[in-house]
Amino acid sequence: MGNLVVHLDRETGNQVGLHADYPDRINNLKGASIKTDVFLSPSYAHISAVVYSYADWINVPSEPGKEFMLVHNPMATNPLPRGWLSAGKEYWMEGSELRIREFKEQSSGPN
Repeated sequence: MGNLVVHLDRETGNQVGLHADYPDRINNLKGASIKTDVFLSPSYAHISAVVYSYADWINVPSEPGKEFMLVHNPMATNPLPRGWLSAGKEYWMEGSELRIREFKEQSSGPN
């Protein structure tokens, strides 16, 4: 996705925009160049989305599912519907705008 850039109104300090500013390649720890723009290529249209989690045995989320990030492929031949995972954060592009939805834990209520 790249670096998240937030646009603020100078007068009010309110957020007026949001986009991802990314390089098309980054270097890994060994110095190898890695492509970062695969979701902008029709060659990867067979990938609908990527699910990522930062959780590990030390970094356990306070709420299960909060650590998930689902990134939709805008070039996907078979895209997943928005809200498919219904946990964590969901990212997608609308034109050149990055959209983010954060799912909050919902109480199940009485059975």
